[in-house]
Amino acid sequence: MQKQRTWSCLITLLLAFSVISAWSQGLSDGWNTGGCMLSRGGSADFTREFVASQTYIITADGTDEALDVDLEIVNSSGRVLVEDTSLSKNAQVKFRPPYTGQYTVRLKLASSTGQAMCYFFIHTTKGGWEISPRVTLDVLSKLTAAVTVLEGTLKRFYGYVMMPGETNSMSISGLTGAYSVFAVGSENATDLDIVVRRNGV
Repeated sequence: MQKQRTWSCLITLLLAFSVISAWSQGLSDGWNTGGCMLSRGGSADFTREFVASQTYIITADGTDEALDVDLEIVNSSGRVLVEDTSLSKNAQVKFRPPYTGQYTVRLKLASSTGQAMCYFFIHTTKGGWEISPRVTLDVLSKLTAAVTVLEGTLKRFYGYVMMPGETNSMSISGLTGAYSVFAVGSENATDLDIVVRRNGV
């Protein structure tokens, strides 16, 4: 049952990515994809840097269990700058940061029939990375295989487009208990390293 649910989640992600890529310029720099398993009424925050000179399109959705997914962009003071709280499974905002800095993408599961994987993509209207659905399917298939081998539940994920020798980092909060952390990449990735630190140490 868990394996089928994981496959369903990732196939939904692939279909959403294919549709979004048709009208967006490209995935933004930095981590540009994220998702989290949420219960009805729950929310999850994903904080990253946004650049003032860029216009971003952030689109959120959820698996079949999600009935209403909301999306907010929040600044470092906690003020909501743009939001989509319409009664819809899909949410979308256009965001042009007033200054370069850290902003939070907040996913909310307003209504559902059960737990749902909610996720988002960050595109830019100028430039960005063009990633084909085939490459995306390759990565998602590896992600599914890893979760299946671990006999676990996919709780949260992030996606990057990376160049050889590049290092990326992120801060994750709100998780308690024991977790397995792993990295997967497309067929061009031959060596991925991952380090987990507590409080940055």
